[in-house]
Amino acid sequence: MSAVSPVSQYFTALDGLRLHVRRHKPDASSDIPVLCLPGLTRSHRDFDDLAEHLASDPLNPRDVLCLDYRGRGLSDYDKTWENYTVFQELADVQAVLTACNIHRAHFIGTSRGGLLIMLMAASRPGALASATLNDVGPVIETTGLVRIKRMLAELREPKDWDDAKGLVMRYGKPMFPGFSDQDWAKFARQTFGEKEGRPAIDFDRKLEKLLDAIGTGTPPVQLWPQFEGLKPVKTLCIRGALSALLLSETVEKMQEAHPAFSSIEIPDQGHAPVLWDRHLLTAISSHIKDAEKAHRV
Repeated sequence: MSAVSPVSQYFTALDGLRLHVRRHKPDASSDIPVLCLPGLTRSHRDFDDLAEHLASDPLNPRDVLCLDYRGRGLSDYDKTWENYTVFQELADVQAVLTACNIHRAHFIGTSRGGLLIMLMAASRPGALASATLNDVGPVIETTGLVRIKRMLAELREPKDWDDAKGLVMRYGKPMFPGFSDQDWAKFARQTFGEKEGRPAIDFDRKLEKLLDAIGTGTPPVQLWPQFEGLKPVKTLCIRGALSALLLSETVEKMQEAHPAFSSIEIPDQGHAPVLWDRHLLTAISSHIKDAEKAHRV
């Protein structure tokens, strides 16, 4: 099957704010769509390769929706930064599902997106056909949060795309030591939006206020009760081997606690693994198909 041309769709949140979804919808698709949820300041662009892979599957093409949260990507910014909470974003996710008449989906979440998946499991468990957590779990390490906080503080508007590549290389090389020059150029295109042909930060800088209280002495965030809600759901966890946000010990405990849990560790990558490696895309696709087979049985 040839590549599916994605389209931008806009939906209205309950408070009237406009939300953007990048949708990869083949002419004929399977019954259960896929919803992709990005990290704290990230956008739908992080899922471009994965969405194309799933939507263009020759045997089982899927409708794939990649959401921009409020204040990110092509969605409206909120005038009140205190509304940038996981609870508001969960309500926004549910509003999009309702608008699209989607009652059940395969959820894929990177970092903050994984937190939303765990909250969805607690509030609306029937909506999850499967879960894929990209470098996030029920223990969020302070070291990883501090690293994100410092990176955001240093991020500035690039002069051009070469400058954008240099910026992401400067803070990202310790986490992605194996990246090629081509990889860094691609990562820059995922990190920055584009305005009048130039790279531009496309998230509300007020999001950084969410990390104001985080310091080296802050205890790790514990979300084991929320993770419990995923037990009935076939769950895949992807961990970057160099991640400071999700430790291997946490993944081991997740395995012990969850009867339908599997994990993949990506060498030479930190937080969060990029979703463009062919083997990883195949693994996610297989996980989704296995979840549907298990449900039919």
